[in-house]
Amino acid sequence: MVQGKEVFVQDLKPNDRVDSIFIVSDKKVLPTRTGKYYVSIKLTDRTGSLPAKIWDSGGVEFSEVPSAGPVRVTGRVELFENVLQVIIDDIRSVPPDQVKSEDFVPSLDREEMVRLKDELRRVFYGKLSCRYYRALWDAFLLDKELQKGFVKAPGAVKIHHSYLGGLLQHTVGVLRLVDAMCDIYRELNRDLILTGALLHDIGKIREYSYDLELGVTDEGRLLGHIVIGLQIFDSLLKKVGSIPEEKSLLLRHLIASHHGQLEFGSPKVPMTREALVLHFADNIDARLNELNRLYDETEKQTLWTPYQQRYGTQFYIGPDSEVLTGAFRENNTGSDKSAQLSLDEILKQRTGGI
Repeated sequence: MVQGKEVFVQDLKPNDRVDSIFIVSDKKVLPTRTGKYYVSIKLTDRTGSLPAKIWDSGGVEFSEVPSAGPVRVTGRVELFENVLQVIIDDIRSVPPDQVKSEDFVPSLDREEMVRLKDELRRVFYGKLSCRYYRALWDAFLLDKELQKGFVKAPGAVKIHHSYLGGLLQHTVGVLRLVDAMCDIYRELNRDLILTGALLHDIGKIREYSYDLELGVTDEGRLLGHIVIGLQIFDSLLKKVGSIPEEKSLLLRHLIASHHGQLEFGSPKVPMTREALVLHFADNIDARLNELNRLYDETEKQTLWTPYQQRYGTQFYIGPDSEVLTGAFRENNTGSDKSAQLSLDEILKQRTGGI
């Protein structure tokens, strides 16, 4: 019987009692200041994670504490040094087939997944004129096993599109960008670059694991998604039959070079116009998704994000247009005009009066 989650990490508050299922990881047995020992673990679900501790006086055998997989935890929530943590009374393994993966891995909305897949078929497939590239799209879209992974896989484990459906969303984002570039730069081969955009990250279907938590497979660690993607491309070619050697070679190059630089994992740098545009489109969509998440996670009372080591800077968020609109709307509907907020007043609220 599948067990649903009763409580999520984002809902927990100090002094709450907990009786719910989480994914456990990062098990460590550590010494206390008095020379005794305790177990430190991390509990995760789709809304976040938090630390948990098991004291030696709790009646739980340290050796029996699971180090991975789903567990049912009972205990209490406390605030320690301004960080929420769970003090565990009892912890037991739960069979993986008795939990729902969507409770533990962040996921794109299912309706959005359906809409994106429809856009893939209805918009971009309809723009192809080359029969060879159309045949590759047919082989890809009709492969049920590939489609199952393509729709479910994340775009990455941590940095961008790190949720179920992320690969599909990222692929459609890149398709939109390269398609728009073809409207501006007519010298680009639309059929080639659309097909390259479709397949550029297809190796992530097997590079990542994404059942109860996001991770990297052994194949992903040893080969990476570019090599795996070229293998999948070869399997699609076998279904299609022969296509002109140059068309096949140019598509291979798009897959192989889309990271843009050797130090970023590409075995080759882009050597065609289409390969260069695909690289930039891939980077733009990934980076903006990363920044959008950063903006969402940044506290609303500040106008700047935390310092980002990757970029060597902070990012300016500025006034949230939705917040401002909401503030003006709420305060302009009443009869007391003295209660209306000016833009300066709203900014002061968001910045703590600075």
